[in-house]
Amino acid sequence: MKRSWRSKWRVSPREFLGRHYPTYCPGWVVLYSQDVAHKLYKEVQHEKFFWIDDVLVTGVAARKVQARHLTIRPWQWSSKAAEQMLKNATKPGADQRGRLVFGPFELEAEEISALWALRSNNKHSTLLESTLGISVNGTN
Repeated sequence: MKRSWRSKWRVSPREFLGRHYPTYCPGWVVLYSQDVAHKLYKEVQHEKFFWIDDVLVTGVAARKVQARHLTIRPWQWSSKAAEQMLKNATKPGADQRGRLVFGPFELEAEEISALWALRSNNKHSTLLESTLGISVNGTN
């Protein structure tokens, strides 16, 4: 948590009382099951507004509805993996069957489009498993 006046992410003690944020998903990709999304939505309606929505929804509200965080790293490609796929895309026999759900956050729009084109043309694409994201009380 940033308390420094110099930070654009500065949070005053008035805005957030605790010394630390609860565990939350900082992010550009968060996956929810329908039941969890509904519970978080309902919980957030009763919460005091907090402008850092990641902390509010996936931290404060998730803790109150007893949601648990699961990593999505197995379905995320690293920058290096994305670069390799784009570089090798035109080579015969290039393996494009990896379980890509999303790439690294620092990709440019053209790279995202190119990766999407490679994956959407792949007959071996896998469906996103329902066990990803956040589950409540250990259920998916």
